[in-house]
Amino acid sequence: IRTKEAENNLRVVTADDSTLLRICEQCIRLGLPLIIENVGETIESSLLPLLDRDMFKRTSSSIGTIRFNDVDIEYNPNFRVYFITQLNNPHFLPDICIRVTLINFTITQNGLEHQLLSLVVLNEEPHLEYERKVLLETMAQDLKSLRDYEDRTLEMLTASEQHILDRHDLIDNLTRSKITSDEISTRYHQNESNEPQIKLPRQCQVRLSKRG
Repeated sequence: IRTKEAENNLRVVTADDSTLLRICEQCIRLGLPLIIENVGETIESSLLPLLDRDMFKRTSSSIGTIRFNDVDIEYNPNFRVYFITQLNNPHFLPDICIRVTLINFTITQNGLEHQLLSLVVLNEEPHLEYERKVLLETMAQDLKSLRDYEDRTLEMLTASEQHILDRHDLIDNLTRSKITSDEISTRYHQNESNEPQIKLPRQCQVRLSKRG
């Protein structure tokens, strides 16, 4: 990555660097490639807009504007970001996996078998791989919805100058958050019970993936 992006004025920063957000803003505006090193198994919520790329247009001629670090930034389409971890066997949540392209540069035999297993199942029993993908995406979307409600509630509590009981919008948001949380909990337990039914047929293909 460093060699490939060197001629494009690559910027490199660590995940715990105090200037991380400012450097991200610069790279978004200028369209520079960015490497964020030493990432753990979770990604700070402040960096999620980089993955979601939720943009809106201010003018018809603009490519798009992204809301990042509480600032509206004109998005340069040449911007690219790479998250690099030093963990040997990281376990990322589905919420992150569906937002990024995962590349393992230090793949082990078990890791290779897992990748081959997905390819074998996709070829032999595509409906199983589809069900597995839908399961992961549903869980990730549920987590995102719950986090959005939590962030919105926290924002309301912070900005509120009235008594909590007088804030009908806050009470409504808390009510919807509770309903959503209960629905997510129900779906989560359903998904847990469905997961073995999806995994069992996949295990039948393990021998073939090991041979590969």
